[in-house]
Amino acid sequence: MEDYLLPKHRPPEIPEKQTDIKFWMLRAVFVVGVILTGVWYVYEANKTDTHLIACTADAKRCPDGSYVGREAPDCAFAECPTHKNVSNRINCEQEGGRWGKFGLAQSEYCDFPPWDQ
Repeated sequence: MEDYLLPKHRPPEIPEKQTDIKFWMLRAVFVVGVILTGVWYVYEANKTDTHLIACTADAKRCPDGSYVGREAPDCAFAECPTHKNVSNRINCEQEGGRWGKFGLAQSEYCDFPPWDQ
């Protein structure tokens, strides 16, 4: 009985074809987004920095008992140092060397020619 008192309200009908077009458009935008994200990811993952070179961590023993490692860019062993194990500045200078300090700990060493310029 009360049915006739209330106006019958129905949402406007959307044609089925229009709904299908929106659905496929959203699906296409999503697929294109996924593809573009994948392309970007592959591009970023394959970027290489040609300035970074990793060498193996092996060492070579020098005649004075010290060790040197490999150096970039060709990963060849560094040259052995020219310093000798001299106990003090006086002995160093008497043998024709140059006394010096290096590093944060200010380690002392005796360097012999040829000196790096």
